[in-house]
Amino acid sequence: MNVSLGKQLEKLIEDQVKSGIYQNNSEVVRDALRHMFMEDDTDDTEALARCLREAKDSPRKPYVRGELRKLVAQAIAHKHACRPPCRKHWKH
Repeated sequence: MNVSLGKQLEKLIEDQVKSGIYQNNSEVVRDALRHMFMEDDTDDTEALARCLREAKDSPRKPYVRGELRKLVAQAIAHKHACRPPCRKHWKH
């Protein structure tokens, strides 16, 4: 795999290798990518925790029998209303 990084990033990578922390350029890039993906996972976990706290602290309505069925029917109707028409009905 060949990746073009630009002079500034190449210099940063070379500086890390020269510092002795990494043995080669590939180690620097792999470590940077690992940290980037771990940070994304942490952000997702924090967002999920925040949403759960908000849901827990929000006012709740009592369950009404048939409410879920009604919501599902509304979602299906909305999905069908937003779906583009099939090609056989298009005017050419």
